[in-house]
Amino acid sequence: MNRRQFFRSGFFNIGDLFRQRTPEPIRPKKQLRHVDLTVLTDAPDAVEEFVNENVREFFGEHMLRLRQSVLHGDFPGGILLFENDRLRDHRDGISLFFAALRTMEEELDLRRMHHDPTLVRYSNFTPPMSNAIEIYHRDTVVRRAPLHESATFEVEGSLGPVSVKIENGKFSITDAACRHKICVAHPPIITPGQRITCLPNEITVVVKGDGN
Repeated sequence: MNRRQFFRSGFFNIGDLFRQRTPEPIRPKKQLRHVDLTVLTDAPDAVEEFVNENVREFFGEHMLRLRQSVLHGDFPGGILLFENDRLRDHRDGISLFFAALRTMEEELDLRRMHHDPTLVRYSNFTPPMSNAIEIYHRDTVVRRAPLHESATFEVEGSLGPVSVKIENGKFSITDAACRHKICVAHPPIITPGQRITCLPNEITVVVKGDGN
């Protein structure tokens, strides 16, 4: 059994065994998860190969590879995982999905510094049309704003203020109280479902919702 077969069979067998051994009244139903995975790396081809061989199964019936973006400069790589809009720590989980992500992080040495890295992003759902952004601190929406109205303002992150700008229908972070400023280097977002995350400040901005 190769690694892909191990992750796949283990993932489904554990879930099925749990459901079979749980009394019917409290047996959990299979629920659709919205999975959003971003990998920052200077070796995007290696990431795509690993994901296709070992991670694809965990996205359900279909997995979308979204448009890639390049950050100019030197930045630490890594993995960002959202499930149903909640940021998850893949290093602190027992599922085989998380185990596969940890294996990818270790084998591809993602946590080192990367030069001009690429944001490789995958999702298992197509977001609805939207013309607004929602700003989350941790898992709570702290502000909403329409994309069709130019604006500059600040939101308070865990380490301090995060300065943002909306211009020509695009959202960007212009400054933040964080060390590496990956969020500032991130290209502006405009497409529904796109997001920018400042991990040290626990701020996530996603194109979502109605701006009217």
